[in-house]
Amino acid sequence: MNKIVVYTAIFGGCDDLLDPKFVPDNCDFVCFTDSDFKSDIWDVRKVIPYYEQPVRNSRYYKTKPHIYLSEYEVSLWLDGTFIVEKDINELVDKYLSDVKFIKSGDTETEKKHNIVSTDPNKVVIIKIILLSKRSDK
Repeated sequence: MNKIVVYTAIFGGCDDLLDPKFVPDNCDFVCFTDSDFKSDIWDVRKVIPYYEQPVRNSRYYKTKPHIYLSEYEVSLWLDGTFIVEKDINELVDKYLSDVKFIKSGDTETEKKHNIVSTDPNKVVIIKIILLSKRSDK
């Protein structure tokens, strides 16, 4: 079973940190924030904002799971206004089980060919910044 992280970023007091209703054993929940949130479920990582605009700070962490969450095989971005209500593993199994990321070392090739589905009958469209699966684990 994959080691999964669900992550979010909440800056500027825009949202409350909402606890998930379902927490799988192989899943961690991480929140990057400038607020003093307390949670028994979320790993709240208080960070210094890079920008004055809360949205830009959220986007910064949203687009960098490969840097800040590199220990996980699968990372799932969750908007701060959403609540996980079911097993995340079902989503990963359904939509990522046949997805491979190209690790070419060539930045231009990687930009052009981010995702390849091994099932030719299945079209998989996933925004890299929202959902990522590491192929080097």
